[in-house]
Amino acid sequence: MNEWSPPAGATPQQYTGGKDPDGSVQLADAIAKIRTTLGDLPHHLLEQAGIRVEQDLVRFTGAVDITSTTHIGGTLDVDADATFGGAVAITGTLDLPAGIINNDALASPVSGDTATSFAVGLHLTATEQSVAAVSVNVPAGFSKARVMAFSTLSAGSSSLDCFTRIQGNDGGTTQAGYGFGASSHAITLTGLSGGTITASTVAQTWPDTTSQANTTIFVVFLR
Repeated sequence: MNEWSPPAGATPQQYTGGKDPDGSVQLADAIAKIRTTLGDLPHHLLEQAGIRVEQDLVRFTGAVDITSTTHIGGTLDVDADATFGGAVAITGTLDLPAGIINNDALASPVSGDTATSFAVGLHLTATEQSVAAVSVNVPAGFSKARVMAFSTLSAGSSSLDCFTRIQGNDGGTTQAGYGFGASSHAITLTGLSGGTITASTVAQTWPDTTSQANTTIFVVFLR
């Protein structure tokens, strides 16, 4: 006897067949399994991408690559690296532990340098001369500079004129009698990319061979 055979003593009217004579139970089971699989599919896909959905929370446990504008109005909890290819708007306070930023522009947004040049035994004439030139190098990654330079000039036996020149930009002229003159100048430079910044004292006087000049430059570099 198989499962389709009626029990002994049963009539066809009393027994209609096996447990699933038309396959409807198996069909219902298959549909239920499909529903379960389809219901779990998004969860499995998110899990494979390192995303976990919890109550009132979406947790990223893998790398996140965002290539469009992103607005975060609440708490963002990221357990792994995140790459943002587009703009990121943070409307709340950004609290970062000290020492964790390794980006040069954030860790060192400002740099600076100073230098001095001294020249003696100058042979000055009535023609302007650039003397005691001094230069500083522009650090990599910096494009702006606030530059101030100071000049002093002493002439042995003549009246003199002098002014301070920074990167080809001239300050006001100081006219002095016998002995000593001084000047200063300050400018902002933009569009820098390497190279040097140079300042000098530009002087003129009656023929003289005992003049001295001093130029000091002070630079603050900005990114």
